[in-house]
Amino acid sequence: VSHYFRGELGPARSEFETAIGLYDDEQHKDSTYQFGQNPKSASMAFQASTLHLMGYADQASALVKAAVDHSREINHANTMAYVLFYGAVMIAHTRRDLDAAVTSNTALLSLANEQGLALWKAVGTIQAGWIASLQGAHGDAIALAETGLEDLRVTGTSLHLPLAMAQMIEVHAANGQYVKALALLDEAMEHVDRTNERLFEAELYRLKGELLIFVRGLDDTTEAEKLFFKS
Repeated sequence: VSHYFRGELGPARSEFETAIGLYDDEQHKDSTYQFGQNPKSASMAFQASTLHLMGYADQASALVKAAVDHSREINHANTMAYVLFYGAVMIAHTRRDLDAAVTSNTALLSLANEQGLALWKAVGTIQAGWIASLQGAHGDAIALAETGLEDLRVTGTSLHLPLAMAQMIEVHAANGQYVKALALLDEAMEHVDRTNERLFEAELYRLKGELLIFVRGLDDTTEAEKLFFKS
């Protein structure tokens, strides 16, 4: 998991594959309650996201389905939320597949609201804001994303913040709020440097390049081009 969040996808893929292979349903059945989520289901979801980011889209889709099926067998709410977010939601987001994003995030938010899962409700609300922005509902998008980001901070987690802030940045930019977007982007990059959570670092560089073009125009693209290459 540490490799994954640092953006070290090769080592992450190897470790998740090992974890999935070592899991024994009978021997490790109590681990779900020891760790808060089932290790096999969670590893499968992380592996699906990893494979997708490495370009293995078909393998990733198949593994998400397998992870969901395994989570249903476990019948553990937080495990299912784990799988929905790290598997289905993350992949739909990075593909920018709006239909899949709506379907997966609706399932995540329904589960989070039903079971009172604050973390997953927060990230699902941010995702809902990002979806609303893509649909052109900019007022709703800002309200949802800001609420979700505030709720995420309240949980005390430092994980997810680069992705959450990247989504909020997109929402601001789509509404023409470039100054707010750039300020949040600087905060996100500072968080990446401080925590070494680099999974979405490239996306932040891409977003900053696009924002600089929006602000400065096409007559001054030197810094933006450097950011695109860095991304």
